Amino acid sequence: MPRNVRFWIFPRLTAVKLTIRPGQTLTYQESHRTEEGYSASSETFIYDEEQKLVIDTWATEGRDCDGILRHTGIKCFKIDNAHAGHVDEDGIAYPKWDDYEPTEVYDEYAQAMNY
Repeated sequence: MPRNVRFWIFPRLTAVKLTIRPGQTLTYQESHRTEEGYSASSETFIYDEEQKLVIDTWATEGRDCDGILRHTGIKCFKIDNAHAGHVDEDGIAYPKWDDYEPTEVYDEYAQAMNY
């Protein structure tokens, strides 16, 4: 019988507990202005019941005087590892994440300089 998975994430300086059902997709996005530009992040969680994985497709992006910097990646955890990762000082146990696909980095000025 399929089961819901409950796990913790840490967006914007506070712990948040999520519950995801088999086949469900949850998305979190935030952005804000900074002194020199902006900062944004997003995460999309998918519960793949067949593989018994929660998959997180994530992205962060910001712009400042050095141009645009973007990181993207995909990580996952086996549903049995929903509380097998880092435990913080409040006793909250986070998932044990594994890389699902390599992280990609885009740096606007480094790209322009052919780095």
